[in-house]
Amino acid sequence: MPAVLDDSAWPILRNCLTPVTIEAFDEFATWHTAALERATALGVYLYAVSDARGQAPSLEVVRHIARWQATLTNAQFERCALNVVVVNNALIRRAMTTINWFKAPLTPQLVVATHREAWVAVVEDLEKRNQPIPPAPPWADLT
Repeated sequence: MPAVLDDSAWPILRNCLTPVTIEAFDEFATWHTAALERATALGVYLYAVSDARGQAPSLEVVRHIARWQATLTNAQFERCALNVVVVNNALIRRAMTTINWFKAPLTPQLVVATHREAWVAVVEDLEKRNQPIPPAPPWADLT
């Protein structure tokens, strides 16, 4: 399955890399960097919804991701208002949340069980920032 890189609910970016490979991540990184540039030019904040259900990247891929993140500036991290990670395993959600308590990521991160929860969290943050709320995309699963 190819990477899902969906900006149809701009400024909300939904991504799913399955499987999580260096090549899939590089495709994501290029797409995300372009979105950061667009958001900066428009003066809006980005929101990321990352679908990590059932995924476990290799240590090599984790290192690759960390190297890319190290190239980002504080301004780029600050342009992202919220990263919501969808994880279907309760133990992994709890572990990720605990890690965030010990060392908060540069972009605020929330770990949730469903895309519906992710959508609600993003809409709440958009409202706080007085940013327009896009129409709910199909992945928001509001039925």
